Parts: sequence; structure tokens; C-alpha cells
Amino acid sequence: MKIHVISTGHNQPLHQINRLIDSVYSDPQPCEVRLHIYNETDDDRRGAAFRRYDIIRNNPAPIIADDDVIMLVGLDDHLLPNAIRTIYEAHQSGAWVTYGNWQNQHGRVNSLQVEWRGQPLRTAPFFLTAPNTFRAGLYRRIPIKRLQVDGTWQHVCTEVDVMYSCAEMAGQDRTMLITEPLYHYNERLPTGTLSQFGKARKGEVLRIIQGRTPFDILELL
Repeated sequence: MKIHVISTGHNQPLHQINRLIDSVYSDPQPCEVRLHIYNETDDDRRGAAFRRYDIIRNNPAPIIADDDVIMLVGLDDHLLPNAIRTIYEAHQSGAWVTYGNWQNQHGRVNSLQVEWRGQPLRTAPFFLTAPNTFRAGLYRRIPIKRLQVDGTWQHVCTEVDVMYSCAEMAGQDRTMLITEPLYHYNERLPTGTLSQFGKARKGEVLRIIQGRTPFDILELL
């Protein structure tokens, strides 16, 4: 099992990218870890949903095997110590999907820690917060049209949509909450999707995603 950290962003400065790279490789590696980065420019704007799909499509098995773990990290964010090992151990114990806890640039720890039990995901307020990880084989079962809105690649709520789909396919017993903060989230930056696309657009796309038909649980990857 390998861990693939996929990080996309828009016009991110080199010092921020270097901080992300250091955070991925500074801790001892419990397995092979590969980092995939795409930093868009103003002339090359396709968005995180497309870049993520393109990276996974262009790295078929055995480069990214169905059993490998995908970890999503914003290019303007970075990992906290012990993140890679904690995620590795969770998946080694049987998880197909993990979601977790973060702290922001001011040291505030996310308080929306909810363990998924009972309620259908798409009827609950979104709580599958970063760091988000899932097996590559789950992602590959999501049709392209489910990564788009009205035929256009999504620019907002892209992790929300993927996490709903992957967690539904994994089921509650293979979807794990990790309460320890493992992710540094730079909140409300001008390069973030909220600043760029606005709260109204994010709310509109979220309602579309929540209205989609849930995926069935998979027995095998």
C-alpha cells in the first residue's frame, strides 16, 4: 500500500509549496509516499476537481493501485507531524476512508468532530473534514459527470463531493474519524475557493451535491 498526497492550488507561492513538501517528507515514512502537485496559473485554470481526476487518470495501476491511499491536501495548507503514519495505520487497520481534524493558522482546532453513525451522509451537515483520505479504487468508480455540475468541472465543494461518494461506497464500518489534528488549514485566504467564488456559489453547489443519489456499499475494491 502506497500513500499518494494530491495537492492542487492556484498561484501559490514557492515558500508555501516548499512548506507542504517538507510537511509530507519530514516525518519517518511507514510506506512509500508520493506527492503529486499541480499549481495552476491564471492562464491554466481548470480547478481542483479536474486536476485531481487528471493526476489519477494519468497514473494507472500499478503506479496508483486501487488499494493505494489518496490523501487530499490544499496547496495552501500543509500536514502536521505524524499525519502520514496515523493515516497509514488507520488504513492498515481496515479503513477505506478517513476524515479528521485540523487546526487553522491561529491555532484554533476544528470543533466539528462527528462520528458517522446511522444518518445518511447527504442529509446531514457536512462533517467529513480534512485530512480527507480514501482508497483510489473508490475514486475510480465515481463517474465523471458526478465530478461536474451542469457539465462543468467543479471549482467549489470538490472534496465534499468526493468524500460523500467514497464514504458511501466504503460504508460506515470502513469510514474512520481521526480526532487528532493532523492538518494545518490556512483559513479564509484570498486564494481559497470561498474568497474566489463566494458563499452563495458554494451553497448552491453543495445543495446540488446533497441532492444526488447515494452510492451503494462495495464489498470489494
